[in-house]
Amino acid sequence: HAVKAHRCFDVSELARRLDVHPNTIRTWQSKGMQALPDCGRKALFTSDAVNLYLSKQKAARRVKCPPGTIFCMKCQAARNPAGGFVRIVSINAKSGNLKANCDTCGTPMNRRAPIARLAAIKLLLAWLRGTAPNLSMA
Repeated sequence: HAVKAHRCFDVSELARRLDVHPNTIRTWQSKGMQALPDCGRKALFTSDAVNLYLSKQKAARRVKCPPGTIFCMKCQAARNPAGGFVRIVSINAKSGNLKANCDTCGTPMNRRAPIARLAAIKLLLAWLRGTAPNLSMA
């Protein structure tokens, strides 16, 4: 986040730092972002309160994908790979992407994880569709 630790911000300064409209900050306040008490008419927010609120909002939006699915950005839902086909693309020695197309809309989907976990995920996908896995890495 763009909010530095151990500082207080008024609505307009916080909106400017987070690149949102001041009314967005007021909406967040009405939805539970805590302002400092006893500040008169001007609401002041600590960086800790802002970061806590934004973290909770982000966690609430997260979608847990059931086994055998990858999140599709276009559908905004967990989807099965088209035809059950997935491939592992290594990014570096430790991590990589599981790549597939969405079976609903055809959009490319990616899931990043450590290489060891990606191989296990690919095995699970193969088991769920009842085929022998191809563990080739690109």
